[in-house]
Amino acid sequence: MLGEWLQKRHGWTEKRTGQFTVVVGGHHGVPPEHGQIAALHKHGYLLRTPRPSRAVWRRVQDELLDACTYE
Repeated sequence: MLGEWLQKRHGWTEKRTGQFTVVVGGHHGVPPEHGQIAALHKHGYLLRTPRPSRAVWRRVQDELLDACTYE
């Protein structure tokens, strides 16, 4: 979610977002390993809410991140 938001809102590259998303991904105590991240990319549907509520949830996620970084 953070990586997509940084790319969409701030024009960051996927490679650049990686260092931040790994830190956030470690919020349970252990940062994810490369293999775990690759597996998520192969099964992206596991990270998303099924339609039709997907668009609403995505807007809420974007609003939360926007609020956290209010300049």
